[in-house]
Amino acid sequence: MLRGAPLVLLASLLSACVSYADRPRTWTVDEVLERALELDGQRIQVVGFVSECDRLNCAIFSQADSPRQLLPIGSAPAFDKSVMGFDNREAVVEATLDIACLRSKLGTRPDGSPYAPCTDRADVLKNATLVSAK
Repeated sequence: MLRGAPLVLLASLLSACVSYADRPRTWTVDEVLERALELDGQRIQVVGFVSECDRLNCAIFSQADSPRQLLPIGSAPAFDKSVMGFDNREAVVEATLDIACLRSKLGTRPDGSPYAPCTDRADVLKNATLVSAK
């Protein structure tokens, strides 16, 4: 009767290892900004501080108080609902990084012209989901 128990235990331990290994690394806002060119287009997790989002404004900040860096979070109704009532609450957000409008901070185009700056709910963090909050 107990002969199958070790196999079940082993299988559950292995599946836990696989799911943990598949998770993206969690980056701070500052680390993402420092490595933005390298991380562009990747699904990442970012830890920082989030407040309630509205139609024109949503971001994850590097710290609760100024001065602080930020990454704009693109429009995502399910995400907005999940952070309703947040006021500088520490959270981990998973999203795809798109640095198209951040490039204005990172430099110029190869032809020397400037990149367009980020506006309102810029899609720097696309398809965001809330992973956890404290």
